[in-house]
Amino acid sequence: MNTPRVSHLALLFLIALAGCRSTTDGPPDDADVAGGARPEERFLDHPTVVRGETIAAILPADLESEVEVSGLSAGWREENGKKIWEGRGGVEVKVRKLVLAGKSVNVTLVAEQKEREVVIQASGDVSFSHAAPGGTQWEGKDFLMIRNDRWLER
Repeated sequence: MNTPRVSHLALLFLIALAGCRSTTDGPPDDADVAGGARPEERFLDHPTVVRGETIAAILPADLESEVEVSGLSAGWREENGKKIWEGRGGVEVKVRKLVLAGKSVNVTLVAEQKEREVVIQASGDVSFSHAAPGGTQWEGKDFLMIRNDRWLER
């Protein structure tokens, strides 16, 4: 019997529709209002740590100079107008105050986006810490997806 297959991206979209949590629920803190912080930079501008077995991040290309990587790496490569970095075997990526740490981390810098977005997906024994008003901390989840100032965990 043939069963329909759902693509990974379609599944993520459906999960995201189920409900996200937002760091912007409630009033913004004074620093965000005064600094004109953009939603897509919320996790970059406040101490945030994402750990997991596998992490993938899509970032605006103008953040390239702020990306610091450590660990075993295949280095940066260009592909279809995107700049991609892949690291394996215990890797850490820092972008401003955001830290991504995992056994496998991929970072894609995208120059042309319809909307400026920061998207992060982590899976496998995920822990998350966000030290800002409305922030949170937890560990032991299977999945985390961040899109701009919202996150979803399962």
